[in-house]
Amino acid sequence: MPAYDLKNPNSQSRFQSFEIEFGDDLPPEQQKSSPIQKLYSEANGAQENQKTGGAAYFRSVGGDVPINWKVDDWGRGFTLFGDFVQDAKKYYKKTCINADYVYFFSYRPMYKELSHEQLCWYLYWRSKVREGIYPKTGLSYIFLYLYEQLNLPEVVGCKKAYDNIVGIWKNYRAEFPRIDKYIAEWLIDFSFIQNFKINLGDIAEILPEITGVATIPEMYMPDGFFKNSGAETILRDFSVYDYTKSKFCIEKNKEVFDLHMPMMLREVLSCPAFDSLVKKEIEEGAASLKTTRESYMGAVCAYENKKRITVEYKSMYKNFYIRQCITDTARCAENALREFLGIKSRLTLSKYPEQLKEAIDRYASAHLNAPAKKAKEKKAPEEKEALPPPEFKPDMGAAAAIEKESWDTTMTLVELQNRDAEPEMRHEAEPGGDDGDFIAIDTGSEENILDALECETNVNDSSHAVHTNRRETNVNDSSHAVHTDSSELAGMGEFAASLGDLERAALAALLESGENGFDSICAEFFAQKGTMLESAIDAANEKAMDFIGDVVFDMASNEIIEDYREELIKIVQQVNGAKNHD
Repeated sequence: MPAYDLKNPNSQSRFQSFEIEFGDDLPPEQQKSSPIQKLYSEANGAQENQKTGGAAYFRSVGGDVPINWKVDDWGRGFTLFGDFVQDAKKYYKKTCINADYVYFFSYRPMYKELSHEQLCWYLYWRSKVREGIYPKTGLSYIFLYLYEQLNLPEVVGCKKAYDNIVGIWKNYRAEFPRIDKYIAEWLIDFSFIQNFKINLGDIAEILPEITGVATIPEMYMPDGFFKNSGAETILRDFSVYDYTKSKFCIEKNKEVFDLHMPMMLREVLSCPAFDSLVKKEIEEGAASLKTTRESYMGAVCAYENKKRITVEYKSMYKNFYIRQCITDTARCAENALREFLGIKSRLTLSKYPEQLKEAIDRYASAHLNAPAKKAKEKKAPEEKEALPPPEFKPDMGAAAAIEKESWDTTMTLVELQNRDAEPEMRHEAEPGGDDGDFIAIDTGSEENILDALECETNVNDSSHAVHTNRRETNVNDSSHAVHTDSSELAGMGEFAASLGDLERAALAALLESGENGFDSICAEFFAQKGTMLESAIDAANEKAMDFIGDVVFDMASNEIIEDYREELIKIVQQVNGAKNHD
């Protein structure tokens, strides 16, 4: 009977009719020549497959991670896409010399949905793909071609079908990124069903992106995965900690982080200790995962190609110990960078293997030395000891002049305040004079000034050095900056001056806590101040970052950073002393 003509719906029906002849001695289902016999055989075979589970194949893909699988027939028969296979075989050897692109869209494209112009374009485009040329086309045409490869392995050939799928993947994934998810899964199924190992060298350039979308990423893990894969990929897929979001990975440090973090991870992953750790975990520690999957999910797939696949393997991506180890490697590497940058706070590590820490220390010793910085730190005490303390010679005349100017300014401000309270003090403009208002300011009579000067410190008494408290103006600074003592504000001094009452109280509570636990300190602080201790500490840490480039309280360990403890105690004591004096 002629095949069904897709282009002529009025032609003979696609459903074939049978003329049945019955024998005299045997019932129809037992006659070998009867089509009913064939139907009964297929039905019984399907039932038998469902009972026995069909053919089973156990293999291992080799490499670092052994993967075993079993392939079963689907069992329950269906004929939904049987006509697709017939059409695929019909058009497999057909081609078109030339055609123009015609838009086509279908969620599950099949040949019967194509118009004459769309079919011409598909055949022309497919002929170019077979030549290794990949013209621009629509996504539905690409999926139709992929369905053809999956359903005709005996026609196309296993190796050829694999090469065709990989060629489509590599040449169209940039324009259609969504095919990554589909092809990654279909190639896994194709490998299991056809007992064909995926050649990862063919897709080496896209492997870093594929492992993030495949349900069994171990199928795309090449031999020596941890040694040979990019550090960025390992950090993305295995590390819970993202160093790019660190509070210290800011603009001025980002280049240092991006350079040394991957290099330190590579140092750890390539050391024999890590290789031994992974092998031991695969052999002894990791539990096997067992999963059952349906082949070619989301694709047009005929019954004879539909399989049920059971996969058993040891997952590296879901292994807690390996993920924790790589996460701690990232943390330990950042701690080395923090030390290099002079940052005193550190990230907390769980039980990190000492051999891996030694690998990071070796890298830090070779590439993170800061001799200039260390020399400066060693020189500073010597310079302080060698230089005599500067002699303080106050200028009494200048101090008296500044004191007088201060009182003049105070009296002017008082007068302005009185003027605002009493509008009648405004001077009325005389006729013919300036209409604008002006303020008559009394700067004080001579008696007022003399009374004010009586309050001054006796500048002639050389036994009393002129000094300023924390509310006094710095005579050498025209901006009148508030400062502590007579030393220049810098670093910790600026940080101390910026602290508010709640922030100082929070630091004092932590410093004076003794053996009290952090929770009890928080409860007591809340009872006394009516606010959360954590919020006050966060505010203090933010100011510390602004002035000294580091935090003073480690929220991970709930402790004051030991390097700053003595300086913070001095700050709290000075504040308490000032309050007691007041």
